[in-house]
Amino acid sequence: MAKSVLIIGAGRFGRYSAQKLHEMGHDVMVVDQREDLINQIMPFVSDARIGDSTDKAFMNTLGVNLYDFCIV
Repeated sequence: MAKSVLIIGAGRFGRYSAQKLHEMGHDVMVVDQREDLINQIMPFVSDARIGDSTDKAFMNTLGVNLYDFCIV
């Protein structure tokens, strides 16, 4: 059964996690402040946002509580 996953950070670990979860058929959303990292990860995610994950208001707009799990 596919899960919805939020990944905070599109660096090496985030990119690897997104690729593997995508291969497993999960819906993946990634958040990072760097546009270049978001652009690199787009083929492996359902959605991605550029933003500050330490900003509570920004994170609330993502509906964090709707994801099955989060990787930081």
